[in-house]
Amino acid sequence: MGDEVKRLALIDAGKFNTLMEMLTENRNRQKLLNNAKRSAEDAGLIESCATVLKSVKNKSSTAGNDVINFLKKTDNYRQSVGLDNEDDNNNNEKPIVTPAPPPATAGPAGANYKPGTVAASTAKIEEHSRTNGVKPSANGVQFNGGMIGVS
Repeated sequence: MGDEVKRLALIDAGKFNTLMEMLTENRNRQKLLNNAKRSAEDAGLIESCATVLKSVKNKSSTAGNDVINFLKKTDNYRQSVGLDNEDDNNNNEKPIVTPAPPPATAGPAGANYKPGTVAASTAKIEEHSRTNGVKPSANGVQFNGGMIGVS
């Protein structure tokens, strides 16, 4: 029985090796085909993306510059392919301009907090609570329409 098991193991190993060789060959053919279809801009963008990922992963000192270069290449690629031009041609409207961030809110002590910080968010929540009549109590939180039993 041991000889039969060894023979079957050798057959399976041979099939596995053949399968792995086929997969490797197919992968190499696919890479060749992808490279043949790829333009210079595509190749540069893909290479730049790989460089950014490697730089950020290794915490390289040039990671910031690599990211900036990648973003520039992305913009150039979008323009060369015409992705940005389609939006301009389809819409005769002016582009949407995002408004400037709101000024820093004043906290309870009158101090201005930097927007986006925990202190600024806390101040906004407290201001919203005051304007809408939400008050903490011993049994929970009271508001205009009732009470929630959360301290």
